[in-house]
Amino acid sequence: MLTALIILTILVIVLVLQLLLIWRNSRRRRRSSFPPPKKIAVLLVTYDLRTPGHNYNPFYEALKQEGSWWHYISSTWLIATRKTPHELYSALVGHITAGDSLLVVTVKYPYWGTLTKEAWKWMDNWLKPK
Repeated sequence: MLTALIILTILVIVLVLQLLLIWRNSRRRRRSSFPPPKKIAVLLVTYDLRTPGHNYNPFYEALKQEGSWWHYISSTWLIATRKTPHELYSALVGHITAGDSLLVVTVKYPYWGTLTKEAWKWMDNWLKPK
């Protein structure tokens, strides 16, 4: 009877140690295999579209698909997105021609200008430190 109790105790200890090892390894993998999510950035997209007759509607639709956006100044959009400027540029450049110009830059707080109250509200919502 004593031998059976000792064997049972050893089996329980081995099982607990295996469970602890599995738990520790799962936590280690979880931390290393999942990079933190990209932070949302506001990117300014400005362009000069110079090709008469070219259909730019796919370009405008691509801009609208990239995230929350603001567009009150001609040829200028602000896009709140998780993409980098290079990634957004790559998503848009295929919709314009070689004769056009396209610039994508990150907008940071503070910023200044003459805009509508609605525009400032949108920008402050995405950019102003809270």
